[in-house]
Amino acid sequence: SAWHNVGIIVVINIKELSKMIVKNLIYIINQSLPYRIRFGYIRGLIFWWSVRRDYKLKHGTLYNVTVPGLLSHVLLRAGTSDLTVFRQIVCSGEADFNLGFEPRFIIDAGANIGLSSIVIAARHPNCQIIALEDDDSNFELLRQNVACYANVTPVKKALWGADGYVKISNPTAEPWAFRVVEAKEDDPDAVEAVSLGTLLAERCGNEISLLKLDIEGAELDLLQGVTSNWIE
Repeated sequence: SAWHNVGIIVVINIKELSKMIVKNLIYIINQSLPYRIRFGYIRGLIFWWSVRRDYKLKHGTLYNVTVPGLLSHVLLRAGTSDLTVFRQIVCSGEADFNLGFEPRFIIDAGANIGLSSIVIAARHPNCQIIALEDDDSNFELLRQNVACYANVTPVKKALWGADGYVKISNPTAEPWAFRVVEAKEDDPDAVEAVSLGTLLAERCGNEISLLKLDIEGAELDLLQGVTSNWIE
């Protein structure tokens, strides 16, 4: 009968709806896990839900995220690698290492949009941090993200093995994966590069509490032939 067919359709739809609900719940549980571990079950779940704006906004749109424990909101770019880096540093705690002492001076080379710098600055407010970034778009967000932290100084330079100039060799890559190569001063894409020796002489003498390097393959070039006494 017609009513019998309607009953079958309703049962089928309820089963499909149940499958969809279970699937969505599993997705929510898995995706929100780092947030819940970091910030607690309820607050972490709410926090995860708030950053889902990233998937709804136009690529490159700026949006802010309020992070518990930080002095100010964090600016991210929708549809880019920013959210992945945010999850790694803020939620998974990649910058939450225990140094075993109170640092006085930190260099954050390849600071990207400043997430590591602000997490470390919030934990160590008396530590001076130099955040170096050579990409224009990354540096602009870095500058805004660290604005509330008096102990963080953004510097638009690349850390390199020698003073000079470099340029980004893969400008179409994700912002976190830019690689740099040596360049001539008159190259329109050139960015000033500074050696560790020069940076230390300008900023703090010979002592570094922590040197954080995320310079996409240039680490070896930087450290080869080091002769200064900043490293033991």
